[in-house]
Amino acid sequence: MIDYKEFITINAGKRSGKPCIRNLRITVYDILKMLANGMRPNQIIDDFPELTEDDVYASLAYAADNGRSTENQLDMHIKASQEQVIRKEVVDADADFFQRKRDMIHKLINL
Repeated sequence: MIDYKEFITINAGKRSGKPCIRNLRITVYDILKMLANGMRPNQIIDDFPELTEDDVYASLAYAADNGRSTENQLDMHIKASQEQVIRKEVVDADADFFQRKRDMIHKLINL
């Protein structure tokens, strides 16, 4: 896989901080949209001669790496949510247990 870090730049003052190709005003997302619309790398390069084939593949590598990061973040959020649900179930179970105990004590007192 190509090392996209040599090709992708992020500059807050350019294209609102989106990842761009070699400080050009062409974003990774522009290239991905063109590919998604059926353009081939050579067609993209014909339309944007300042781009190289490596630029196009660097965009794909960046997207793949960013997708993995997103998956990892989602996995972390899912795990945290599951842990919250488990904690809530434990708290609810404890509350139910203590409520039953209170009810039993109240019944015994009223006998």
